Amino acid sequence: MRPFNRLDAPEFLYENWEQWGDEYASKKTSNPSHRFNWKQYRGQLVNQHLQPILQQQTQRHCSYCDAHLLDQSIDHFQPKGDARYYRFVYQWENLYLACGHCQKAKMDQFNELLLRPDAPGYAFERYFIFNFSTGEIEVNPAAADADKLRAEISINLFGFNLEGQQFARQREIKPYGGQVFDSRDDYAYRFIFD
Repeated sequence: MRPFNRLDAPEFLYENWEQWGDEYASKKTSNPSHRFNWKQYRGQLVNQHLQPILQQQTQRHCSYCDAHLLDQSIDHFQPKGDARYYRFVYQWENLYLACGHCQKAKMDQFNELLLRPDAPGYAFERYFIFNFSTGEIEVNPAAADADKLRAEISINLFGFNLEGQQFARQREIKPYGGQVFDSRDDYAYRFIFD
Protein backbone atom coordinates (compact mmCIF):
# COMPACT_ATOMS: atom_id res chain seq x y z
CA MET A 1 0.00 0.00 0.00
CA ARG A 2 1.73 3.10 -1.26
CA PRO A 3 0.61 6.56 -0.14
CA PHE A 4 -0.95 8.94 -2.64
CA ASN A 5 -2.58 12.35 -2.57
CA ARG A 6 -6.26 12.34 -3.39
CA LEU A 7 -7.23 14.69 -6.20
CA ASP A 8 -10.16 17.06 -5.81
CA ALA A 9 -13.58 15.60 -6.46
CA PRO A 10 -14.92 16.28 -9.93
CA GLU A 11 -17.48 19.08 -9.76
CA PHE A 12 -20.38 16.95 -11.03
CA LEU A 13 -19.74 14.38 -8.28
CA TYR A 14 -19.32 17.03 -5.60
CA GLU A 15 -22.69 18.51 -6.60
CA ASN A 16 -24.60 15.20 -6.82
CA TRP A 17 -23.09 12.58 -4.52
CA GLU A 18 -25.41 13.20 -1.58
CA GLN A 19 -28.60 13.09 -3.66
CA TRP A 20 -27.43 9.98 -5.55
CA GLY A 21 -26.39 8.31 -2.30
CA ASP A 22 -29.74 9.09 -0.68
CA GLU A 23 -31.55 7.63 -3.70
CA TYR A 24 -29.53 4.41 -3.49
CA ALA A 25 -30.04 4.21 0.30
CA SER A 26 -33.79 4.63 -0.11
CA LYS A 27 -34.02 1.91 -2.79
CA LYS A 28 -31.75 -0.49 -0.92
CA THR A 29 -33.55 0.03 2.39
CA SER A 30 -36.99 -0.59 0.88
CA ASN A 31 -35.73 -3.53 -1.22
CA PRO A 32 -32.64 -5.29 0.22
CA SER A 33 -32.15 -7.23 -3.04
CA HIS A 34 -31.77 -3.96 -5.01
CA ARG A 35 -28.48 -4.02 -6.92
CA PHE A 36 -26.20 -1.03 -7.23
CA ASN A 37 -25.85 0.39 -10.72
CA TRP A 38 -23.81 3.47 -11.55
CA LYS A 39 -25.87 6.54 -12.41
CA GLN A 40 -25.63 8.16 -15.82
CA TYR A 41 -24.19 11.64 -16.15
CA ARG A 42 -24.20 13.40 -19.53
CA GLY A 43 -24.82 10.16 -21.39
CA GLN A 44 -22.05 8.18 -19.68
CA LEU A 45 -21.92 6.05 -16.55
CA VAL A 46 -20.43 7.87 -13.57
CA ASN A 47 -17.72 5.24 -13.11
CA GLN A 48 -16.55 5.87 -16.68
CA HIS A 49 -16.13 9.55 -15.82
CA LEU A 50 -14.27 8.70 -12.61
CA GLN A 51 -11.86 5.98 -13.77
CA PRO A 52 -9.46 8.30 -15.65
CA ILE A 53 -9.24 10.61 -12.63
CA LEU A 54 -8.65 7.70 -10.26
CA GLN A 55 -6.03 6.27 -12.66
CA GLN A 56 -4.22 9.61 -12.70
CA GLN A 57 -4.33 9.71 -8.91
CA THR A 58 -2.43 6.40 -8.58
CA GLN A 59 -0.53 6.42 -11.90
CA ARG A 60 -2.64 3.44 -13.07
CA HIS A 61 -1.77 1.32 -10.02
CA CYS A 62 -4.09 -0.39 -7.56
CA SER A 63 -4.79 1.95 -4.66
CA TYR A 64 -4.25 -0.89 -2.21
CA CYS A 65 -1.56 -3.36 -3.36
CA ASP A 66 0.04 -1.01 -5.95
CA ALA A 67 0.01 -3.65 -8.73
CA HIS A 68 -0.26 -2.49 -12.33
CA LEU A 69 -3.90 -2.43 -13.27
CA LEU A 70 -4.79 -5.04 -15.84
CA ASP A 71 -8.32 -5.58 -14.57
CA GLN A 72 -9.65 -2.67 -12.59
CA SER A 73 -12.78 -1.45 -10.94
CA ILE A 74 -13.85 1.15 -8.47
CA ASP A 75 -13.94 -0.10 -4.89
CA HIS A 76 -16.29 1.35 -2.32
CA PHE A 77 -13.99 1.51 0.72
CA GLN A 78 -17.01 1.57 3.00
CA PRO A 79 -19.01 -1.20 1.31
CA LYS A 80 -22.08 -0.32 -0.72
CA GLY A 81 -23.73 -3.53 0.55
CA ASP A 82 -23.54 -2.46 4.21
CA ALA A 83 -26.56 -0.45 5.37
CA ARG A 84 -24.36 1.84 7.46
CA TYR A 85 -22.69 3.11 4.27
CA TYR A 86 -25.45 3.13 1.63
CA ARG A 87 -25.39 6.94 1.55
CA PHE A 88 -21.67 7.03 0.68
CA VAL A 89 -21.76 5.07 -2.59
CA TYR A 90 -20.89 8.24 -4.56
CA GLN A 91 -18.78 10.04 -1.98
CA TRP A 92 -15.42 10.84 -3.58
CA GLU A 93 -13.39 9.89 -0.50
CA ASN A 94 -15.04 6.47 -0.49
CA LEU A 95 -13.98 5.55 -4.04
CA TYR A 96 -10.67 3.84 -4.83
CA LEU A 97 -9.29 2.27 -7.98
CA ALA A 98 -8.61 -1.39 -7.23
CA CYS A 99 -7.26 -4.46 -8.98
CA GLY A 100 -9.33 -7.63 -9.27
CA HIS A 101 -7.31 -9.37 -6.56
CA CYS A 102 -7.91 -6.67 -3.92
CA GLN A 103 -11.58 -6.35 -4.88
CA LYS A 104 -12.08 -10.11 -4.59
CA ALA A 105 -10.24 -10.31 -1.25
CA LYS A 106 -12.03 -7.35 0.34
CA MET A 107 -15.55 -7.79 -1.08
CA ASP A 108 -17.99 -6.27 1.44
CA GLN A 109 -15.66 -6.67 4.41
CA PHE A 110 -14.86 -3.57 6.39
CA ASN A 111 -13.26 -2.55 9.63
CA GLU A 112 -12.98 1.01 10.92
CA LEU A 113 -9.24 0.37 11.48
CA LEU A 114 -8.58 -0.49 7.83
CA LEU A 115 -5.79 1.69 6.47
CA ARG A 116 -6.38 4.24 3.71
CA PRO A 117 -3.39 5.00 1.45
CA ASP A 118 -4.50 8.64 1.09
CA ALA A 119 -4.97 9.31 4.81
CA PRO A 120 -2.89 12.15 6.24
CA GLY A 121 0.24 10.76 7.86
CA TYR A 122 0.01 7.34 6.20
CA ALA A 123 3.43 5.88 5.33
CA PHE A 124 4.16 2.29 4.31
CA GLU A 125 7.09 1.93 6.72
CA ARG A 126 5.01 3.13 9.69
CA TYR A 127 2.82 0.01 9.45
CA PHE A 128 4.58 -2.52 7.26
CA ILE A 129 7.88 -4.01 6.23
CA PHE A 130 8.60 -5.81 2.99
CA ASN A 131 10.25 -9.22 3.38
CA PHE A 132 12.59 -9.45 0.38
CA SER A 133 13.20 -13.17 0.86
CA THR A 134 9.52 -14.22 0.92
CA GLY A 135 7.89 -11.36 -0.98
CA GLU A 136 5.39 -10.89 1.84
CA ILE A 137 4.15 -7.67 3.35
CA GLU A 138 4.51 -8.01 7.10
CA VAL A 139 3.52 -5.98 10.13
CA ASN A 140 6.32 -3.66 11.17
CA PRO A 141 7.55 -5.13 14.49
CA ALA A 142 8.73 -1.68 15.60
CA ALA A 143 5.30 -0.11 15.13
CA ALA A 144 3.10 1.00 18.00
CA ASP A 145 0.57 -1.64 19.09
CA ALA A 146 -2.36 0.29 17.57
CA ASP A 147 -0.50 0.58 14.27
CA LYS A 148 0.34 -3.13 14.31
CA LEU A 149 -3.35 -3.96 14.68
CA ARG A 150 -4.29 -1.69 11.77
CA ALA A 151 -1.56 -3.23 9.61
CA GLU A 152 -2.69 -6.78 10.40
CA ILE A 153 -6.31 -5.95 9.61
CA SER A 154 -5.29 -4.36 6.31
CA ILE A 155 -3.04 -7.28 5.29
CA ASN A 156 -5.88 -9.72 5.95
CA LEU A 157 -8.79 -7.76 4.43
CA PHE A 158 -6.91 -6.87 1.25
CA GLY A 159 -5.34 -10.33 1.01
CA PHE A 160 -1.88 -8.88 0.46
CA ASN A 161 -0.19 -12.25 0.95
CA LEU A 162 -2.79 -14.50 -0.69
CA GLU A 163 -3.00 -16.21 -4.08
CA GLY A 164 0.54 -15.68 -5.23
CA GLN A 165 0.78 -11.99 -4.36
CA GLN A 166 4.15 -12.52 -2.66
CA PHE A 167 5.47 -14.31 -5.75
CA ALA A 168 4.36 -11.44 -7.98
CA ARG A 169 6.26 -9.02 -5.74
CA GLN A 170 9.36 -11.25 -5.81
CA ARG A 171 9.21 -11.30 -9.61
CA GLU A 172 9.10 -7.52 -9.62
CA ILE A 173 12.37 -7.17 -7.71
CA LYS A 174 14.27 -9.54 -10.02
CA PRO A 175 16.07 -7.85 -12.91
CA TYR A 176 14.20 -7.85 -16.20
CA GLY A 177 17.21 -8.99 -18.29
CA GLY A 178 19.01 -5.78 -17.44
CA GLN A 179 16.01 -3.66 -18.43
CA VAL A 180 15.80 -0.37 -16.60
CA PHE A 181 12.51 1.48 -16.59
CA ASP A 182 12.39 5.20 -17.35
CA SER A 183 10.18 5.96 -14.40
CA ARG A 184 9.47 4.46 -11.01
CA ASP A 185 5.82 4.42 -12.02
CA ASP A 186 6.69 1.74 -14.60
CA TYR A 187 7.28 -0.67 -11.70
CA ALA A 188 4.52 -2.43 -9.82
CA TYR A 189 4.72 -2.47 -6.02
CA ARG A 190 6.62 0.81 -5.89
CA PHE A 191 6.74 0.74 -2.08
CA ILE A 192 9.51 -1.87 -2.46
CA PHE A 193 11.75 0.74 -4.10
CA ASP A 194 10.84 3.77 -1.97
